[in-house]
Amino acid sequence: MLLFVDTLRQKQNFWNSKNNTPIITMALSKSVEESVREAESHLRNALAYAARQESPYVPLALSEIIFKLDTLLGHDRFMDKIESVKENFRGGIDID
Repeated sequence: MLLFVDTLRQKQNFWNSKNNTPIITMALSKSVEESVREAESHLRNALAYAARQESPYVPLALSEIIFKLDTLLGHDRFMDKIESVKENFRGGIDID
């Protein structure tokens, strides 16, 4: 399946090449990214306390949530890099 990226930053449209159906993804806004980072910080603090005082299930659940938030931020950074490469390619700039 080939993916083609639309030119809009806040509303990137990906097209499934088999049946031409759009799959829409959104880049994270600054306020959402800051809130996610703050939530991750609070969860790390809770994880530190839970590791000392709670049953093993609680730190496991907290660490899974932290992992998912970190993955969300990582995907956003990855999409930014893909967009940058796409813009360089469309602009005729040599990527080598």
